[in-house]
Amino acid sequence: MKEAQKITCVNNSGFAVKFQICYLDNSSQTRVSKWNSGNFPTGQNRTCDLKKDIPEIQEGTIVWPHILAIIGKSTNGDKVKFKYNLQAAVYIIEDTDNNFHIDLS
Repeated sequence: MKEAQKITCVNNSGFAVKFQICYLDNSSQTRVSKWNSGNFPTGQNRTCDLKKDIPEIQEGTIVWPHILAIIGKSTNGDKVKFKYNLQAAVYIIEDTDNNFHIDLS
């Protein structure tokens, strides 16, 4: 499993999106952080530094982005393990042939 300290989402979808960070707590229950990227348009990206932006998430926690599009679609990215390493997990958001999806690059 990929390890990263930052989650970056690149919007190539054709419409504005925002994302939140989901994670597994100590009981393996899915939680959603209060942090979100705010809406950002096609051609832009946003980054969440898990260590700085969501200090309640501990190193070793499984995390993933939950993408919300202004057109009402949503999707989840692949899971990564949070590690203090300054590395970013980069996700590409696309909408091809009416198939809204996100890919971990």
